[in-house]
Amino acid sequence: MKKKREVIGVIDSYDGSLLRGWAHEVDSNEPVLLQLLINNEVVAEFKADKYRDDLLLHGINKGKASFSIPLDIRRLLLKLEDEGKDEIKLDVKPKDDSCKSRITNSLNSIKAPDIHYNIDSCEYEGINGWIADFNNYSLTILLDIWINDQKIKSIPANHSREDLITRGLTNTDKGFNINIGQLAEGAEFVDVKITCGYLDETILLPSTSLSSFQSKIEAFTDLQVLLRGSQDLANNPKYDFLLKSLIPAVIDRYRKDRKVEQKSIKCLDSSDEKKPVTIVIPVYKGIAETKNCIYSVVNSKNRSDYRLIVISDFSPEEKMLPELLNLQKKYDFDLLANDRNLGFVATVNKGMKYAGNADVILLNSDTVVPDGWLDAIQQAAYSSPTIGTVTPMSNNATICSFPGFCIDNDLPTGYSVESLAYLCKKNQEAEIDLPTAHGYCMFIKRQVLNEVGLFDEQKWGKGYAEENDFSLRANKIGWRHVMTNKTFIHHLGSVSFASDAEGFIAKNLQKLNGLYPDYPKLVEKFIRKDPARRLRNELAVKILKDESMAFDPKTSAKGKSILFVSLSIGGGTKKATDDLIKLLKKEGQNVYYLTPQKQGSIWRLSSTNSNVYADYDSDIEVNDLVKILQELDVWHIHYHNVLGFKDGIWSLPNLLKCEYDITVHDYYAVCPRVNFVSFNDEYCGEKGYVQCQNCLADLGVHDSSVISFTDYDEDINLWRQHFYKKYKLARKVFTPSQDTKQRLQSYFDLENVFHNYHPEPVDRVVLSKFSKSSNENINLGFLGALGPHKGVNVIKQLASKISEQRLPINLKIIGYTSDDDFFKKFDFITLTGKYDSSQLQELIKREQIDAVFLTSIWPETYSYTLSEAISNGKYVVSFDIGAIKERLDFMNVKSRLLFSVDEKPETMLKMIIEFFGKNDVEVIKNGVEYDSILNDYFALSRGLKA
Repeated sequence: MKKKREVIGVIDSYDGSLLRGWAHEVDSNEPVLLQLLINNEVVAEFKADKYRDDLLLHGINKGKASFSIPLDIRRLLLKLEDEGKDEIKLDVKPKDDSCKSRITNSLNSIKAPDIHYNIDSCEYEGINGWIADFNNYSLTILLDIWINDQKIKSIPANHSREDLITRGLTNTDKGFNINIGQLAEGAEFVDVKITCGYLDETILLPSTSLSSFQSKIEAFTDLQVLLRGSQDLANNPKYDFLLKSLIPAVIDRYRKDRKVEQKSIKCLDSSDEKKPVTIVIPVYKGIAETKNCIYSVVNSKNRSDYRLIVISDFSPEEKMLPELLNLQKKYDFDLLANDRNLGFVATVNKGMKYAGNADVILLNSDTVVPDGWLDAIQQAAYSSPTIGTVTPMSNNATICSFPGFCIDNDLPTGYSVESLAYLCKKNQEAEIDLPTAHGYCMFIKRQVLNEVGLFDEQKWGKGYAEENDFSLRANKIGWRHVMTNKTFIHHLGSVSFASDAEGFIAKNLQKLNGLYPDYPKLVEKFIRKDPARRLRNELAVKILKDESMAFDPKTSAKGKSILFVSLSIGGGTKKATDDLIKLLKKEGQNVYYLTPQKQGSIWRLSSTNSNVYADYDSDIEVNDLVKILQELDVWHIHYHNVLGFKDGIWSLPNLLKCEYDITVHDYYAVCPRVNFVSFNDEYCGEKGYVQCQNCLADLGVHDSSVISFTDYDEDINLWRQHFYKKYKLARKVFTPSQDTKQRLQSYFDLENVFHNYHPEPVDRVVLSKFSKSSNENINLGFLGALGPHKGVNVIKQLASKISEQRLPINLKIIGYTSDDDFFKKFDFITLTGKYDSSQLQELIKREQIDAVFLTSIWPETYSYTLSEAISNGKYVVSFDIGAIKERLDFMNVKSRLLFSVDEKPETMLKMIIEFFGKNDVEVIKNGVEYDSILNDYFALSRGLKA
């Protein structure tokens, strides 16, 4: 008797909008056709064919057995009301009545709602509460969040609330915690409403005005700045009370009553006239750096007079004090020496007291200052009566750093601190406000010291966070902290830090955030908005123009510069563009990079001669960018990758009135996931429209894409039509292999596609492998960063089979994987970790690699890893897909081992062992060179037609 077919499954949940679950026919891989029944009436038919990770882990139909059916709770409740029934019964079963069904229903019915809720607290940073339907407690209720009368998001009330047990609920996952700050995208003053459209609209929270904790602090500090700058109020007896007592007390209250010590010293001098300046250099370690710093100060040319105080803080370097004494004899500065190590805070306090009634500049001993630095800083300080401190631009000063923001930078190639300061001297951008000053070079008005007091030695110990604390105390009574780009200071960074610095830095940072809970958000907001960008850009553009002026074109091309639009990360695309840039420069063409930053909102224009770049807001500053590109004599654009860019990137050729080329490094234009890797991290096989739609509906576009599938109505044809138009208008579309060209043309009807292999130096290479006896191990190599699309799952399967069958094969991973922990379990696997390309030859030799397995499961467009393997004399094992097979044919490699992408691991291992059953030696030619990149690769020189 034929066995009756059986379907198993579960209805997992219903949240009021979607009914979710899974179903699978035992002994079959075909998706089950199911029916949804309401009160035994069939209302929908659907397949259980969607992918879910947990199903894969449990071995259920390769994970493809789930369903998610739209089911509107309001429609159900209205139906219940119309029919005058007490409840509605839900059920899911196979359409085929002959099937034996074991689909468990965790949700049996819907009853008339009985809604209860409560708002426990209502703050910008968190609206907390709970909501439940006491008649349908298994349902999760969706809440609609409205901000400034716009519905922003719907969220499920599904947080655990154990206290609801006392209200008779057995399912207590009914809580919610809504962070308005995360939903409001930085807006600090908002009107918030929370509703629930369960049946009739329920208003949990009527329209309520909320403001962030940070905005409250900022509002009061802005008020203080206004008071500080008001001459009309200065003689009012309430002025000092408001400025120095009442408003600071309110700020402290908002900071959770954590009192911040503040000296209440009557202002000794409230005039705006410039005071004498004293430069205080605290010294601990770094003899050479300290001497260079002092040399630069005493030899710099400034109009302003100054006094220099150098304080040796009981340096552990025995020669430090004698060297300072020798310098003092030559340059006549004040030298103080601590008889014990006091730390940075006490040492600079000593200097600030010693300075008398002068303004102060605290200068780290590992800095170098240029001519005019003192004049520029002093001018910025006295440009407004509300400015209390000034920090200049530097290569290493976190939020005041150049060219990289919040990182340590080298000086731009070919520039000294003097030449940078010379460019800065004529900068026009106004100073910007900082959250706090930076202590590496910190100008402080004496009036601020008189009102705020010195750094807090007791609170901050030997150092770190003391200038932040001081700045916030000053800010509380209306003093501003600004950054200027009218000069430039070279800062080496951390030379004078004590050996135990890391510990007290972490401790002091925790203490700072405890005292000023608004401080992290203050800094976060500054970094997010990055007002220093315009100051950095002003200097960067000058350097970019300098580099352009110095570049002498030697060809008859239309201009001197080409713009490469590409990724901001490494990999094969970066290797290809870097190689092209070197060759273009040899032929008299300068090249600039344009890369995406901050989810495509910023476009970065980078020099390819130095580390300098300028950042432009892609929404409002494109015309500024175009103006700079014109001044840099950019006459041609080459698109290498637009992943990470907004769609406006394609407007540049029209704005610049120039032609453009495209190189296809991946398949983003036809596959929004970039590489045709789909469910279970497998190559999709490119089976057509329906497959693409299902894949993108479940998996979405590539994580780095800032354009979404919804931008094209979730239709892959519309996505491809968009890119087809861009490709068709290109002067040329380059593909780095014939396979890529044919694959692209199978999607796009284009006549402007040209196949050019990437230029690489031509080299004659001897490939060799030697036969292995049954008791000899085969060392199979894998190169690079190995993630899913690079075949890490293939390597996992091979490892498991090698272990299971005890095969004589070692896996040598030269690089790292997305799951190193898996491979560390096996003693026949080696992981070297990240490596530099210059180390590869030695690593291959050290690990005694016999052949290299290129496990990419997608159709590679070129594969520099193949070039690396071949150039190191190693035969290649790979899959018969993409450019690798083609390039092996082009190189005329006779001996190779290629698998189909769906080959079983045990078969692959058997074939690998057979592959090493004989010796092979052959001489091949690797690489392709072009007599002229401009003429023979691009055909770009004047007079040459595309």
